Amino acid sequence: RAIDRVVHIHDRLNNAILLSVDAGASFQPIIKGLPKVEGWQGSQIVVTPGRMRDIWLATPQGLFHSADEKTALANVKNVDAAWLVALGAAPAGQAYPAVFLYGKVKGKAGIWRSDDIGQTWLRVNDDLHQFGALRAMAADPLEFGTVYIGPHGRGVMAGRIAGA
Repeated sequence: RAIDRVVHIHDRLNNAILLSVDAGASFQPIIKGLPKVEGWQGSQIVVTPGRMRDIWLATPQGLFHSADEKTALANVKNVDAAWLVALGAAPAGQAYPAVFLYGKVKGKAGIWRSDDIGQTWLRVNDDLHQFGALRAMAADPLEFGTVYIGPHGRGVMAGRIAGA
């Protein structure tokens, strides 16, 4: 399948997103001029399933999103820092996936979910449920509201909407 040959990477050295359509044999820049990611913390790029060039980029400087090749990669409002991002099943009646974020929204660190493409954020953990440094996060593509996290040294945990 042609889609299996598409690869996106974040080129931190040149502050760009590169695209390969030949399984990584060659790359071309598709987005340039991104903020420089400094320090030990990296970045994470996620492409929305079934939507060519609908890109989410998590960086310590914030969360960035571009809906397609015609839309500039823009800083998502109210997200101060983004360490991990994941896309899961869409809410009932909607077509766009739920966006999960491990980062800071309006200065508050936590695990967050947006059901409206990053316009608003709901914190899904609370002050009594902190997990240290998360090393991995994935959202369930079939069950809305389910997120899996990999906290440092604690195995894998699943979170679901209360009462679900």
